[in-house]
Amino acid sequence: MLMDFDHLSIWEIAHRWYNVDPNTSDPAALPLPVQDLLRVITNMQIRHFLPILTKAGVELKSERNFPSFEEYLSDIEKPENLENESLWYTEIKEEYFERQEQWCRRHDDAAEGLEQCFKYRIFDKDKLEGIHLDRGIISEFCKEKDLELPSFWFTEEERERFSKGIELEGEQTTENDSEQGPSEPELPLAGKIKQVEADRFWSRLTNPQRHRILCREIAPLLWKADSGLTQSAIMDHPVIREYCGGKFYADPNTVRNWIKDLDPRPEDQRRGRPKG
Repeated sequence: MLMDFDHLSIWEIAHRWYNVDPNTSDPAALPLPVQDLLRVITNMQIRHFLPILTKAGVELKSERNFPSFEEYLSDIEKPENLENESLWYTEIKEEYFERQEQWCRRHDDAAEGLEQCFKYRIFDKDKLEGIHLDRGIISEFCKEKDLELPSFWFTEEERERFSKGIELEGEQTTENDSEQGPSEPELPLAGKIKQVEADRFWSRLTNPQRHRILCREIAPLLWKADSGLTQSAIMDHPVIREYCGGKFYADPNTVRNWIKDLDPRPEDQRRGRPKG
């Protein structure tokens, strides 16, 4: 019967995926599979890897449907006789991010508080019932995560076709197909970490995963040294570019998404170049 519904709340989706009644479950004692799915979905939404739909099924503007930096840059004519091309390029990136933030404002407002879900396992039922996804997005999600389509929302025929498609594409997929890459292995957190465990953890990471870790470790140190640096300035810093791998990513959104939550500046000071 649910095949007739184009969109459902992520609260209902996560419950029905595992045959749990969304009406009677206790937010403080959710089954682990339901918790895990909610944490994955909300983490992807706050990073704009998944969209947010309203209760009416309207998708909010996000980075997913904002022009890429390359597209934005192609519409800008570079001034002749530039005295400082690097500064001009940084200013263009600042302008790009300002417009992107304006474009994504409603998505970011709707996503506010979702970190409580995936970081601290606090599941606000009202909040999660107000955020929806549609069948097409769930199909895309399953394809990315190599999951079967959930039977509560897709017919047997749809699931069979989808499964055959996964098998065909799986043979051509490599870890370099996506800058996001697979989920990072977990480093043991209890007590001191032995060198052999650290080496094993590092060896299992893809290059993008290593670059992300390095950028997130170094960015706070750069901000500590100069708290007025913009996110673009951090991304263009020689240490981030040369030693943390930032230079390998043509789309500046990649590195920015890795570090933007670490920005120590107040929210109202994060747009544009620092004054003075």
